[in-house]
Amino acid sequence: MTRSVLTVRSICLLMLACSDPKGDDGETGEAGGDQDDTATLSDSADETTGGDTGTGSGETEGDDGGSEGDDGSEGESDGEGSGGDGTGGGSESSGTTVVVGPTGLPTALPPSGTSGTLTTSSTAAPSGTISDVEFSLDLDHSCTKDLTGILQSPSGTTVVLFDLGSLPVCSSDLENTLLDDEASQLITAGSSPFTGPHRPTGFLSDFDGEDAAGVWSLSIIDDTVGDSGRLQSWSMELSLD
Repeated sequence: MTRSVLTVRSICLLMLACSDPKGDDGETGEAGGDQDDTATLSDSADETTGGDTGTGSGETEGDDGGSEGDDGSEGESDGEGSGGDGTGGGSESSGTTVVVGPTGLPTALPPSGTSGTLTTSSTAAPSGTISDVEFSLDLDHSCTKDLTGILQSPSGTTVVLFDLGSLPVCSSDLENTLLDDEASQLITAGSSPFTGPHRPTGFLSDFDGEDAAGVWSLSIIDDTVGDSGRLQSWSMELSLD
């Protein structure tokens, strides 16, 4: 009886002894599992935190970029505004162009006979400092080789517009002739009827800087007996500052 009890007890003790290591391993395993889970959660948290931080930085940089873009746009707007002011100033500084014509035309050239001097006057020109003069002329004459034209300003300055005595033969008429210092062909190098732009014998720039105000005069000298004609029209384009 006593041996039986001891045997049963011994079996129980052996069973407990065998089950303890399994229990410890189980608990250890569970603890290991918990640690692995904790590490996984920690890694996930780090990834989440890192992602949020990256996103936040990106948004901040984007905002900064937007701010810089706005500043750039304002700069461009300011530049355009400045340019506009500059253009306006240039327009205000431009001069005035006026056209002044004669009185008493058309008329005979010369006034009588076949030689002599015809002098005609303009209407009153406005006041202003002359910066450029262009002269237009239309006349009929059977021998323009005989003719010399002289323009006089209100200040008394004279300029020889044409002296056609150097032409080899007589030629007829000056039709819609424009005398301009900037023209490429000299009037004495032209041919009848001298239509279009020609450079005068003298320099119209001699009038530059004078006050245009007052009456201008045109004198045409016919120095040879035998031919005559008519002065149809003339005019001046004055650029004034």
